[in-house]
Amino acid sequence: MIAVTGFFVAIFAIIGYLAWTTALGTTGPWLSPSISQQVYSATLISATILVLGLAAFASAQAAAAARETRSLDLRIAILRGSGVAQLPGVIDTNGDRVPRDRGGDAAGAESFLQYHFFLNTALILFLGYGWPFLAAWASAGLAIGVGSSRG
Repeated sequence: MIAVTGFFVAIFAIIGYLAWTTALGTTGPWLSPSISQQVYSATLISATILVLGLAAFASAQAAAAARETRSLDLRIAILRGSGVAQLPGVIDTNGDRVPRDRGGDAAGAESFLQYHFFLNTALILFLGYGWPFLAAWASAGLAIGVGSSRG
């Protein structure tokens, strides 16, 4: 999995470099603020869906690992003659709250996008060209995870 991750990190680095050099070569905005905001919104929605899918998979894997661990604990306890093993659970409950975004100034966002057009262009290009590779990376991770859980 480390080799696969290194491969995709290299691909993302190349995409980022190409997007940045393309954006630095621009003399004005390529995209209007409304298009930029739509791309960012679509990216956030897609990322949320991808994260939810990966979280569901990770949760299923964690549950399967917990069942296997409990089964092994019971077997060890039976072999030792005590019947049931009592293992304390480790649960970290940190009560810190994450501040919520209270909304932003749309006019400020538009002026930022127009003034920093090279940064906006680089981000749009990176997000646009990077998504297929991100989906491939997630698919490869899932395939490797499912393969290793069966073996």
